[in-house]
Amino acid sequence: MDGVSDLTFGEYVRLLENEQRWNKLGVQIDRGKFNEQLGRIRDIRNDVMHFDPDGIGDADLDELRRFSGFLDRLEKLTC
Repeated sequence: MDGVSDLTFGEYVRLLENEQRWNKLGVQIDRGKFNEQLGRIRDIRNDVMHFDPDGIGDADLDELRRFSGFLDRLEKLTC
């Protein structure tokens, strides 16, 4: 592994579950809720990447869009 870009999505989730690592980010949002949502995003991602024959549903797509928008807003607030 050469860097962060080599991590799997699951490894990102595990990194952020760690309270000490989370605290280093310095964001003032609920770690438990964030990680719960990130776990849900991981589940959706895994369904898509492992070729779920039903495809992605509208509810999952909406959830991905909301989380993406949240991350965009968070980035703007922290930069």
